[in-house]
Amino acid sequence: MQPPPSATAREDLTSHAGAIPLKNPVHLASWLVLLSAAVALSQSSSAPPLPAAGSVRTPIPVFGTGYLPGGPGLAAPGAADGNFTLIACPPGACGTVPFITLTGGYPFPPWMPNTAAAQWIGPDAAGDENRTDATGLYVYRQTFDLTAFDLSTVTLDGAFAADNSSLIQLNGAPVGPTSPTYTATTPFTLNSGFRQGINTLDFLVTNDPPYGVNPSGLYVELRATGVVSPLDFALFASPSAQTIYAGEPAAFTITVAPGQGMTETVALRCEQLPANTTCSFTPPVVGAGQWTSKLVFQTSAPAPLASASSPTGRSFISLLAAFALLIPLHLRRLRDCWPTLPLVLAFLGAANALSGCGAPGPLGGGTSVGTHLITVSGTASNPLQSLTHSTTVTLNTRSLF
Repeated sequence: MQPPPSATAREDLTSHAGAIPLKNPVHLASWLVLLSAAVALSQSSSAPPLPAAGSVRTPIPVFGTGYLPGGPGLAAPGAADGNFTLIACPPGACGTVPFITLTGGYPFPPWMPNTAAAQWIGPDAAGDENRTDATGLYVYRQTFDLTAFDLSTVTLDGAFAADNSSLIQLNGAPVGPTSPTYTATTPFTLNSGFRQGINTLDFLVTNDPPYGVNPSGLYVELRATGVVSPLDFALFASPSAQTIYAGEPAAFTITVAPGQGMTETVALRCEQLPANTTCSFTPPVVGAGQWTSKLVFQTSAPAPLASASSPTGRSFISLLAAFALLIPLHLRRLRDCWPTLPLVLAFLGAANALSGCGAPGPLGGGTSVGTHLITVSGTASNPLQSLTHSTTVTLNTRSLF
């Protein structure tokens, strides 16, 4: 494809177009075609720029009241809420699980109705709030994980209502507005106070003294987005090579260099180990300010295989020697045998000892002699990404024999 005409070329085309004589319609038509193409090129809009790396906003898994565990759908009235827990309430007034309030009767109204974004929840089992709940404080909590996110980009917003009133705490600190009513929602937006890893979002609901039937409940719409932090690190080994004898250990230091803003831990492992060799890391997972680990390879020395001589062979030799010496006993007189008895016993002992002194057998097993390239890998992951980097160390193994 040829490049489009330059701005100068387009100016030349337009300036010469007016000088073309009308008496040559063929030339005029050709110049008009070129002129139209030049104008179209000059007016064409360029494609929109791609978003910069790390600028795409990603939904964060948070859910309003009344959802199934982990969403995305709403649960049925009377069911347990799938994402909030009750961490505090007046003594004996609740368990740890809030329930989705039944509809079709009191307290609807005066409570505002449920919507497609959330449902009312309360402390009473099976969602029956047509009763009096204890006066006092009820604390509803949801946790969410920001391990993968750049905290400066996180935004959490929504709206809430409560009977009788509620305030918000993020990681134990009061944030946002107070909701003073159960007839309408109060919007809120949070963009600070977050921390890497698990965060807690609490709604503290106060149930005032009763005026007749006195239910307590909470309604929350919730959304959150953020930009995922780049997950990257480098892996190094020091020294890069070691030379040892089979049976000895070899130690290396493994260092992980985390990327800017990285908070994930890195799990370490060995690959392509030679036979009869083990590896261990101390610690096996690095991170949270501790980015080095001691790697030890434990090699194995070869061991002698079974001797060529065996108990059966030694017994055979001993019996053969005894047989050879006992034959003359039958050929001589009994009185002539007594002087030779000590010699016979000594000969049998020597024969048995010699039969057990066979030459040692060949060596076997152990870490093989030679140069071994061993891969050391580290893996970091979070709920949205996973990354593995590797480095190689050299283990030179010599033999003592």
